[in-house]
Amino acid sequence: MDKLLSFVGLAMSLYGVYGMWTGSVLVKSGLGYERIHKEDKPGSFWSSVWIYVLVGQLIFWSIRFHFSRI
Repeated sequence: MDKLLSFVGLAMSLYGVYGMWTGSVLVKSGLGYERIHKEDKPGSFWSSVWIYVLVGQLIFWSIRFHFSRI
């Protein structure tokens, strides 16, 4: 289970970096999903990308720390 959660955290971070590289990211919006482009909504784009990266890192390192103490 710890490897799966570590992978999920790492995948979230990598998706954020991929979004920075491509200039487009998919986010949850209302009942569906919305693709945000850097040129159209720069504020929403950068905040979404950084949330992906930071939450992914938080999941990855908290799982690593938690299971290293058991």
